[in-house]
Amino acid sequence: MEYSRINKSGVEISKVSLGTLIIKEKSFTSKLISYAIDKGVNYFDTSDGYLAGESETILGEILSNYKRETYLLGSKAFFSKGDSVLQKGLNKKNIFHSVDNSLKKLKTDYLDIFYCHRFDLNTPVEETLDAINSLINQGKIVSWGVCGYSVFQLCDFYYTAKQKLISTPSVAQYAYNLFNRTIELELHEALRKLEVGVIGYYPLAQGILSGKYQKGIPHYSRASDLEFQKNMWDFTPEKIKKSVEFKGFAESKGVSPSALAIFWCLSNVNVKSVITNASTIKQFEENLNFNQISLEKEEMIELENIFNNYPVNPYTGLKF
Repeated sequence: MEYSRINKSGVEISKVSLGTLIIKEKSFTSKLISYAIDKGVNYFDTSDGYLAGESETILGEILSNYKRETYLLGSKAFFSKGDSVLQKGLNKKNIFHSVDNSLKKLKTDYLDIFYCHRFDLNTPVEETLDAINSLINQGKIVSWGVCGYSVFQLCDFYYTAKQKLISTPSVAQYAYNLFNRTIELELHEALRKLEVGVIGYYPLAQGILSGKYQKGIPHYSRASDLEFQKNMWDFTPEKIKKSVEFKGFAESKGVSPSALAIFWCLSNVNVKSVITNASTIKQFEENLNFNQISLEKEEMIELENIFNNYPVNPYTGLKF
């Protein structure tokens, strides 16, 4: 497994991580985590809102079988967990309660990374940062990051923290794949300047780039759940057609489309790790084969031309 440094403290994160937005069943998840750890995966990502909190419970039970110092654990807070206005957002009370609850479910004393799951328009940035700083001082979180923040929102948090002389964000999560290249716009320079590493999610565009939807919907796939399918923004006839061409390109290079999609994500210098999941051990094994791929510059251009969506500066017309 290859690793990336995610902050100035020297912490190394595996370039492929395991996410728990979807958990099939505890027995399979246990086998998947065991396989991942054997292969060198050391970061596990969850949230207080995944599966109404059940994701943290299952992950905590499984990881309690491993030495805490051997893996990194990240969770998040923002989305509503009840009817009260205090049970959502990034206000102090919700952050404190959410982190304490997450630690209990995850059977651990601390989170390696705490994420602000979304930007909170109703809570002052200073209040959120005070809560994060308190949790760092209490030893309940080691570092922190944000998810899906705009350039302004990221900079607002970063420079306010710097002004208050407290810990700045070390990572940021964004959806990133061959269909979704938004972070390569203005964010690219901001991330580099602030030394904030990207933890990318949906590197396979919710499974579309794996090629498994070319002949219908497999019964084991997330798209087989009609409710979940509604949230699959890349699940369109046009993008599935593109995935067929992409799969053909991958096969012409003797690699799996899943491994190639992940390899492409990690070729972005800002991306430190990508969060993946799998319905079978074989699928996850394919994901880990990204490190066996090498493409020349001309081949990368040929690959990107399949999608023809290279980010362009809307003011100058030049590629970013």
